[in-house]
Amino acid sequence: MSRHISLVALLVFAMGLQTVASAQGEGDTPAFGGPNAVENQIETDHGRDWDEWKQNLADKHGLVLNVDYTSVALSADETLGDENGTGGIVHARNQGVEAFLESGVDWLLWLDTDIFDAVVEDNDVRFNTTEGIWLEVVCGAVVRNNRSESNGLEGQAQSHWPDKAGIQIVNGTDVEVYGNTLRGNLNGIAVIAASGYPTHSCVPDVRNVYVHDNTVTMQSGLTGLVQNHGDKSYFTSRGNRFENNTYHLGSESQYFIWDDRRMTESEWTGAGQDVTGSFQR
Repeated sequence: MSRHISLVALLVFAMGLQTVASAQGEGDTPAFGGPNAVENQIETDHGRDWDEWKQNLADKHGLVLNVDYTSVALSADETLGDENGTGGIVHARNQGVEAFLESGVDWLLWLDTDIFDAVVEDNDVRFNTTEGIWLEVVCGAVVRNNRSESNGLEGQAQSHWPDKAGIQIVNGTDVEVYGNTLRGNLNGIAVIAASGYPTHSCVPDVRNVYVHDNTVTMQSGLTGLVQNHGDKSYFTSRGNRFENNTYHLGSESQYFIWDDRRMTESEWTGAGQDVTGSFQR
């Protein structure tokens, strides 16, 4: 049975395990608790590959690295008024640990590659130059009750590829997105099946992505699913769908993209998406 513990506790425990192992296996290294044990262990670890070190923990001790933290980001004036900021929770279990929070520069909240069993909730993500919330190569995730506003606006909107979105899922399997409020992003909610990704423990795919009960305000941009594999099954047989979302739209005619083409509201619902949704202009 695998055990999932906090990042800090895992690192402390792992350092103890590695130090004991060095003491038992290397004759020139002082035993655990000796005056030089920590310095010698640090020197040894500097030469180790990070992924190899994590895999060693899993193979020998049954430990899987966990990311579990509460995030708070403040702008230079230390207010959460009209500047970028977040105060929420991100939980994830992953093989390749890369979960970034950056404020106002690139990606405020980005879970990057080989992410398992993630929960992203109650974050306030605003005024970032690219994506707001971005999950990339994820297997099992819930994105709920976040606010994403005015992100990606330094980018140029593309007519058939809605990146730099308020919420963006790239190659996600078993992902549920609900209860989020999005306003004024370059694009709304984007689900992207992108080719060119190498093989991971989490296989890059778009399957069973369920987007429902969100509120999206867009004066421009797109919401929907796109793919560059030449494979229409992403729209027909992989369980991807949008249901019961509320949209506040501007004066443009086509705010949705599905089946490799932009769509009006009536075309979107005609394709089976948001049949019970609300569209307000």
